[in-house]
Amino acid sequence: MNGISESLYQILTNEKVDKFVMTLNAPWGYGKTHIAAQLIDKMRRSKDSIPVIPIFIDLSDYDYVNDPLIPFIVEILHGINLDKLISPEKKLELIKTIKDVALYSAKVLATFEPSGIGTKVIDMLFAAKEGIKDEKTPNTDTLLLEFKSYSELILKLSNEIENLQNLTLISDKDGTVKNIRRVVVFVDNFDRVECRFTFKFLNLIDKITAKNISFCLLMNKEQLEKNIYNNMLSHPANNNEHFLNKYVDFEYCLPHLNDRIDEILPCLNIKIFKEFVRMNNKHFEGISIRQIIEIEKLYSDFTDKFANAPTHYNDELLIKLACYIITTKDILIQLYYNFIPRANILPDSVSAKLWLDLFDSNINANATIGITRPILNTKADQYTYTINKILFHESFTKLNEAYNQMMKVLLKEI
Repeated sequence: MNGISESLYQILTNEKVDKFVMTLNAPWGYGKTHIAAQLIDKMRRSKDSIPVIPIFIDLSDYDYVNDPLIPFIVEILHGINLDKLISPEKKLELIKTIKDVALYSAKVLATFEPSGIGTKVIDMLFAAKEGIKDEKTPNTDTLLLEFKSYSELILKLSNEIENLQNLTLISDKDGTVKNIRRVVVFVDNFDRVECRFTFKFLNLIDKITAKNISFCLLMNKEQLEKNIYNNMLSHPANNNEHFLNKYVDFEYCLPHLNDRIDEILPCLNIKIFKEFVRMNNKHFEGISIRQIIEIEKLYSDFTDKFANAPTHYNDELLIKLACYIITTKDILIQLYYNFIPRANILPDSVSAKLWLDLFDSNINANATIGITRPILNTKADQYTYTINKILFHESFTKLNEAYNQMMKVLLKEI
């Protein structure tokens, strides 16, 4: 892991700190989920003396659920390997807790189909669901009378999490006795669900009293603010005050991708592409990790398709072309299929910079005379470049041919 991931690991697994909530803030595509996956992998394989149970919740998988306890408990039971970690007695007690909560959320559970979780949990949830179906007139309020208050259910769940510290585990390899010291919950796509559900989940986190738990909320804070302030809350009088302050202990903003080149390189598989990224990281300004991986795939697919072609293309040109196509693909697909005759791109956009770089590279490589860079157009006081289906100068035969072939590879036409 890189320095950022190592630091986050130390923060989230610190057993000397009571319940801890942090946000991992960055624009979409900056690699928040990738970092969470790295941390979870380390926690599962860690040889440290303090075993940590990582839990991953993708809120977008549960955007149809009204009660935030459903995704929280389902995923925490999945994350805690019931068969290996918990005795039969403790397992029954933990299942009793989730069953209480499931019945509390009767209306949701009646249409809730869990997937991707342990068989034991599925069986238990379906048992609760069948119990609800047996009611002639299902009524959540009636079912509530059979169970403790919602706050008490959360308190009981908190106690179960805290009691995990008392469980003794024996290592399969060396027989070392260890205790579970920390549960770390990663919550992804926090800014991509309905605002009220976001607040419900924040309030649930606030009510959980277990001291041995850490939360890492993955979000684009700027987007979350827009969602919240446009749909629910008025803007605060004090700009330094934020609604998250009530719930969060610490915020970490991921730095720009150019400052995290060592983190990007392990995600790549092709040696020549990896070396290009390492040597030309400024070329990828404004491009997300997700897009860089897509660029590598397009370059790889293209070179595989044309490995034995009579025309040889320069690798650097192909990588730059793949960069341009992936970062501009929505417009290029429309041009390719003749949905639009032309399109305008802003001069300071990633697309324009890559497009012009391809022009310059082709002119320099072929010593083309009499051809200059495209001229800026002005319309409504805004400067733009105009592109059409023939992206480059007609004399750039090889470049245009490579572009058309790469578009066909992207669109699975060859």
